[in-house]
This record gives sequence, structure tokens and C-alpha cells, in this order.
Amino acid sequence: MDVEGILNQIRERVVADAPVRSSDAALVANGPSSNGSPLTPDYDDALQRLRTHLAVAGRAADRLPPIFSNREGARARLELWLKNKSKPLTRWFTWEQVNFNRAINDALCDVVELLNAEARELAALRGQLNAWQTQLTREMQHQLSSVRAEAVELKSDQALFRFETEARLQQNDATFAQLEEAIAETGRRDTEHANNYARLES
Repeated sequence: MDVEGILNQIRERVVADAPVRSSDAALVANGPSSNGSPLTPDYDDALQRLRTHLAVAGRAADRLPPIFSNREGARARLELWLKNKSKPLTRWFTWEQVNFNRAINDALCDVVELLNAEARELAALRGQLNAWQTQLTREMQHQLSSVRAEAVELKSDQALFRFETEARLQQNDATFAQLEEAIAETGRRDTEHANNYARLES
């Protein structure tokens, strides 16, 4: 496959990805959603598109553009002869372009590997977060049930304390009534004793 075919493939893929990129740009422009989470395109689809572009770029990473001419006849032969003769003179910057293409392709491959590692780490962190949330929910439910049990026990203790207090108050009222009767009886006896003493003196 020549470079022109590769460029046509890239052009077709860019045209096919244009609606997706416009929708992604609209999502970024709209900002976060109502629940506060950022709106991002589908991660797997983005990685798949990146792998497809890398496959196309990998085929052209170490190739130079072919020598061709748009002219015909003797002019085309003369142009191709001049380009072939001047090819060694352009080697110093064309090979730098090839090296640059290869470096970019390798860097993008490393980026894909890093994104895959980040995705695996993110999945592991989400699993840990879900486990922590489940454990925290269980602990909160256990503490809530214990607090409810303590509240019920406290209510029963309060009712028992109130019953005992009312019983003691009734007992104290009875004791006070008995003391008042005893005081009254003592007063009557004192009066009788005083009368008896007065009669004895007379």
C-alpha cells in the first residue's frame, strides 16, 4: 500500500469521526451534568479509534512518500529523473521525518498502554470503593440497630424509674400521714395529761 492510499484511509476515518468529535466537543462545552459528574465520551470507543489510527500510522511510520509526477510524457520522465538524482540531497531531512513519525507512533503506543493500565487501576479502585461502601453501610446499619436497642432499653428503664418513683412518693405520703396521726395523738395525750395534772393540783 502506498502513501497516497494511506492518506486516503486517514482522510476517510477523519471524515467518519467528525460527528463523534463534534458531539464530544459539545459535551465538553456543556460542562458537568446535573449530578456533578463530568460528561466524557465512551472510553472503549475512544481507545478503539486510537488503536485504529495507530495501525494506520504504524504502516506509514518508516516510509517515505513515493516519487511520482503529475505530468505526462517527456516532462514526467525529466521530473522523475531530477527527483531521483536529487533524492540523496534530501535524505538529511526526509529521514528525520521518518524518525519523527516512528517516535510519534511509539509514543502513541506507549500512551495506549498507559491508558489501559490506568483503566485497570481505575476499575480496581472502583471495586475497592464499592467494597468499602458495602462495609460502611453494614457497619452503619449495625450501629443504628444497636442505638435503637439502647433507646428501647432506655425507655424501659425510664418507665421503671418513673414507676419506682411514684411508688416511693406514695409510700412517703403514707408515712407522712402516719406521722401526722402520731403527732395528733401525741397532742391529745399531752392535753389529757395537762387536764389530769390540773385536776390533781385542785
